[in-house]
Amino acid sequence: MEFTRSERISLKLHQELNEKWIQELIASDPSILGLGELVLRDKERIQPRAGRLDLLLQDLETKRRYEVEVQLGPTDRRSSHHPYNRVLGHREEALPAI
Repeated sequence: MEFTRSERISLKLHQELNEKWIQELIASDPSILGLGELVLRDKERIQPRAGRLDLLLQDLETKRRYEVEVQLGPTDRRSSHHPYNRVLGHREEALPAI
């Protein structure tokens, strides 16, 4: 087993590791959120009167659905008013080297 030290990066300033990259990473492996075995139901879904939904995930066993909004910075208050939202914020932190 080889140890790789992570390095601190700025997602705001990085040209490749950005919100879209994080969205694709979660879409390809929703288990990284730690919410169990989820499947991707939809991506970039347009919601009437609510804008665009980044990711819609679902637990097939319980039928529970999760809306995921990937966003750098603070979460907008309006995001928490949707009845299905579980806001999963992220901070600008060190990511493991890939």
